[in-house]
Amino acid sequence: MESNKRLYNMSEYIGKKFGEWEVLGHSHFDSFTEYWDIQCSCGYKTKRQASYVLSGKSNSCKPCAMKAFRTGREEPCLNCGSIVYKSPAQLDRSKYGNHFCSRQCSREYYSKQVQENLNSICEYCGEPFHSPPSTIRRFCSRECWKLGIKSNGPVFYRTFKKEVCERCNFVPEDKCQLDVHHEDGDKKNNEEDNLKTLCANCHRLVHRIEFLSKGDESNGEASKERASELDSSSSG
Repeated sequence: MESNKRLYNMSEYIGKKFGEWEVLGHSHFDSFTEYWDIQCSCGYKTKRQASYVLSGKSNSCKPCAMKAFRTGREEPCLNCGSIVYKSPAQLDRSKYGNHFCSRQCSREYYSKQVQENLNSICEYCGEPFHSPPSTIRRFCSRECWKLGIKSNGPVFYRTFKKEVCERCNFVPEDKCQLDVHHEDGDKKNNEEDNLKTLCANCHRLVHRIEFLSKGDESNGEASKERASELDSSSSG
């Protein structure tokens, strides 16, 4: 049975704040317990016992109360701009400091980045594509990679491998004992006149002679002399 007698003079409490609650007015009586209509600072409206509000036993809604125990921070979503809470673990896992409110926003944001940052050219088809800064990509897709490797990669230049070493005329028991050497040192230059078949020994010796021929400030002449000795002895 609801009583018409109010325990509190509402004119003294309407509009006042108790914690995060703001008193809106009297709600009802339940077993001689007075309830108030109240609103949290976040906009959530509900009913609470007047004694709970005045004593501080209830000072906010549950979501706002849980915020007091949060040790992370709120970050704006890079895609839509909405504010989202991130726990310390989520902040630590973020490699580049990019935060999103959902996976959909994450996909939309990175798809835009891919279209806006076409920073590489495919070596096979010539089309621009996006390559992340942390990786070195030569092809825009796996299909171009397969075709590019066959037409201008290791498989391609190894097709020019001959049966004998072109430097010492070594005849191998198996072609795996022979290498293909790039004369100008550019591994991307797979023109036939730039490729030379060498045995493993000559291949290493050629690179050693090239290194010694460059020399340095400390023993430049000695290195060049040693390079000429190696070259004459190996060719003789």
